[in-house]
Amino acid sequence: MLFIKNQTYDWNDILTGLDAVAGPVFYVLHYKGTDRVAAACLRIDKNPRAPYEIIPKNGKFIAPWADTFCAQSEPVPVFVQELDGNWYYRGKFKVADQSSDPNEIRMRERQANRTNVYKVLFLRETS
Repeated sequence: MLFIKNQTYDWNDILTGLDAVAGPVFYVLHYKGTDRVAAACLRIDKNPRAPYEIIPKNGKFIAPWADTFCAQSEPVPVFVQELDGNWYYRGKFKVADQSSDPNEIRMRERQANRTNVYKVLFLRETS
């Protein structure tokens, strides 16, 4: 499926259009039976600088998928669920850098009203 930048999409259309599965880590869609990231789906209330930053929490499934995304060289579609509840396609992005710096993490935790952040992923748009 060809996604159009800044257009809205239903959750099921995103999954079907990418032939991807969600969860148990819902911010990263993946291809069934693989460890390849198919897309990032970010809530703006949890990732206020999306689509340019992702702030994943520490967790049994969340942290490993963050590392998988960091290691992946090909860009993926990024969708952001804005405060209106709609999912907007923001373009294709790849991880350009990452930080585990405690000061960076504390700042993001304050900005997003979150705790237990694993690291900060900095994304770069490729299209």
